[in-house]
Amino acid sequence: MDGFNRFIDTNLLLDIPIVGKKYTWFKSNGSTKSRLDRVLVTEEWLAHWPMSKQYVQQREVSDHCAMVVKSMVKDWGPKPFRTIDAWMLEKGFSEMLKEKWSSYDVQGCEFVKCKEKLKRMKGDLKAWNRDVFGNIHSK
Repeated sequence: MDGFNRFIDTNLLLDIPIVGKKYTWFKSNGSTKSRLDRVLVTEEWLAHWPMSKQYVQQREVSDHCAMVVKSMVKDWGPKPFRTIDAWMLEKGFSEMLKEKWSSYDVQGCEFVKCKEKLKRMKGDLKAWNRDVFGNIHSK
């Protein structure tokens, strides 16, 4: 056991958080249980998959439970649109926003209308930001 612990320390391995069952091994009659199985990762692993967790599954055939590693980071693709806090403080912004939103003539179900309006608003906000604030990176 000491040798294995030295190996873990020497290689800077980390035990990622466990979700679900607390124990991974059960004696066949259920009288004894223990957490024998672990998922050990490096710092480099965590840099790639920072939200990794180990999920202990139901015990089926073996006296050990299967384990699944998942990273809960979700990449939903490009964001439909962003706002900048300074916009809210700009005189006339709210009125411009309401005016633009109501001017979009979009057909379809409510979800499609909303999606299309957000898409159009994104373009209008980019233009408005450029006209009102200019290129903030060059200022």
